[in-house]
Amino acid sequence: MKRKLAILLLTALLAIHTTACSATAKTSSTTVNTTNSQTTSQTTSTNSTAIDALDSAILFSKKDKEIGYDEKTSKTIKLNNESVTIREEGTYILSGTITNGQVIVDAPKEAKITLVLDSVTINNDTSAAIYVKQADKVFITLAKNSINTLSNKSEFVAIDDNNIDGVIFSKDDLTLNGQGKLIINANYGNGIVSKDDLVITSGDYEITAANHGLQGKDNVKISDGNITIKATKDAIHSENSDDTSLGYVYIGGGSLNLTSGSDAIDSSSIVQIDNGTINITTNDDGIHSDGRLIINGGKINILQSNEGLEGEKVDITGGEINVVSKDDGLNATSGSSTTNTQTQNNSQSSESTQKQSKKDRPSPPQDGQMPDASSRPAPPQGGQMPPHMGGGIDEVQENSYINISGGTISIKAGGDGVDSNGNITVSGGTTYVYGPTNDGNGSLDYNKAATISSGTFITAGSSGMAQNFGTDSTQGSILLNLSSSKNEGTKVTVTDSSGKTILTFTPETKYNSLLISSPDIKQGEQYTITAGDETQTIEMTSNIYSSNERHR
Repeated sequence: MKRKLAILLLTALLAIHTTACSATAKTSSTTVNTTNSQTTSQTTSTNSTAIDALDSAILFSKKDKEIGYDEKTSKTIKLNNESVTIREEGTYILSGTITNGQVIVDAPKEAKITLVLDSVTINNDTSAAIYVKQADKVFITLAKNSINTLSNKSEFVAIDDNNIDGVIFSKDDLTLNGQGKLIINANYGNGIVSKDDLVITSGDYEITAANHGLQGKDNVKISDGNITIKATKDAIHSENSDDTSLGYVYIGGGSLNLTSGSDAIDSSSIVQIDNGTINITTNDDGIHSDGRLIINGGKINILQSNEGLEGEKVDITGGEINVVSKDDGLNATSGSSTTNTQTQNNSQSSESTQKQSKKDRPSPPQDGQMPDASSRPAPPQGGQMPPHMGGGIDEVQENSYINISGGTISIKAGGDGVDSNGNITVSGGTTYVYGPTNDGNGSLDYNKAATISSGTFITAGSSGMAQNFGTDSTQGSILLNLSSSKNEGTKVTVTDSSGKTILTFTPETKYNSLLISSPDIKQGEQYTITAGDETQTIEMTSNIYSSNERHR
């Protein structure tokens, strides 16, 4: 998404604005001490100043994934409407109810503590239901077949100098796992917050949050689990302004169903998805990273979004990706996300205020229909357009790129389909782009250069801002404008000079321009393209063919 300068300034102002609560919540409490200890396991962290990619082999410790515990050596706590403070290392099995109070962990800095939730219900009207004030690391394990519910009811009231803003709030590393279910209802603030690492390796989660669903300052790491989040702001959010190597999101497995008012997944440094199934419905970006976005595998279904996938540097090496977007489907830009720092009132207008004006583009008709073909300017031969004719803002962002080397991608976009403010490189995979249906956007859009060397890349959309791959490409590519608009569902067939069908596809939007590239398209050959009742035959005198004839 092209972010306005005004929004960036607003973000800076909001970031330095802080609020403090002077009231203090008082609840009765019980202090629990025990000498039981637990075997510690080494965890790894990232301390570099920049991240190229995340290594899944070192992201999770053995203890992160350990769901077993010894009941004989554990301390059993029956909750009975009194707050509980845990001060020493060990494993604690919790059951019972607190109607207005909390479980507090306030232990030595080196302590590792496991809280086993075995059918607990904890509500705190004005603070966290579980508050980790101090420890080295806390593990929350969901007992097998248990159903646990944590909630708040009203605005947070300060109980110390920490800005508690989640139903589960941890100042230190936090891991959740197990074979039970955790329901979180955050009527105010966030669902689960960690000011260090936030890790989920197993378990079943249903989170409803007035702010973010999952928030980790250093990272949010998910290796498995069934996670459903409904959040007014970001469903998953990680941001660290102190260390650019942190503030990342990693997903290596599990099933995630994310519904959000802002970004579904948002990171200040890197989002990497290696596996898992992710279903997204959002009013803003499906997946957004201020830095790198890496997709190596998994299945991603973005059912509704303003922009689908966005990062400064985007690498797609595998996986199955389906995107539906009102604006750009896949976007590389150095603009940063701002919705995470806006107030609740501002968030409702974020979609309209965050769009960058697309300069030098003709305004699309009000009904979104394509103008008559005779009124469209012809693209120059060779497919390259002057910088100002490309989609998005004029300037070239040297660090921005999209690199597609694998995977299966399907995009249905109201704005640009695949859009980079820098370069685009395609060396593999199968990509289909349907849309846009207005001449103010393009199916393929770049501000610097685009090359293709392998893979299949197909677009069907409007012709007004259509771009082909550049002449440095080593694989054949055809940009063909049609004599008239074709309706959604009008089949396209490509045959070679012998009459053999080499490609066939059915666009999911109205279109009057096609971009077709595959290993079967070669220089020196002749191809016939049929779209509905229209047939055109072209000669590939070079690797790149762009029609510049207006058909009437």
